[in-house]
Amino acid sequence: MPIVWLLFFTFFVYPSKHDEENSIQSIKLILKTITTERKTNQEKLNHFRIDDCQDSKINWAQILTSHSQASIKFKFKEGCDLNGEIHPQFIKPFKINLDLRNLFHFTTFQSDNQISAILERHPILKLEITNGLLKGVNSEVKFNANYSIRIKSANEMTKAEYLEGEIIITEINSRKIKIIHKIK
Repeated sequence: MPIVWLLFFTFFVYPSKHDEENSIQSIKLILKTITTERKTNQEKLNHFRIDDCQDSKINWAQILTSHSQASIKFKFKEGCDLNGEIHPQFIKPFKINLDLRNLFHFTTFQSDNQISAILERHPILKLEITNGLLKGVNSEVKFNANYSIRIKSANEMTKAEYLEGEIIITEINSRKIKIIHKIK
């Protein structure tokens, strides 16, 4: 009888390693995409492309010091598999609702977010994501994440240094789990 339970948990309760890896890599790529200049991001997953998304340069130093709101716009087209707008603001919570295509079976990315910073010579931008949801036809991944970037230049995120962070997946396809993946 114990073998039957072991097989049941292996095949029906725990998500597959493939689901875990696709989820982690997808979330990691989207995090990097929304915090950096898309032209420099050469990572690709499946057939997902971001290399020709509208280049919305954001002056992160200005946002951090003046508390103004920025705007990052994505529109589906050849070379851009994201659609939607993000309006990041320092300290104030903001939502992300993006449509996706060509990223495995995922079609939507949603989250509640907040940006904070450690102000020093080269400020550290900290992005906290809660209530994250990566959704597709017949799949749903719930997660939280945090991510830190040191801004090397006041005007350019291309001179950013990725510090660290983590993705905490709490549920895959209605199965409660806890997977912690460190980001570097």
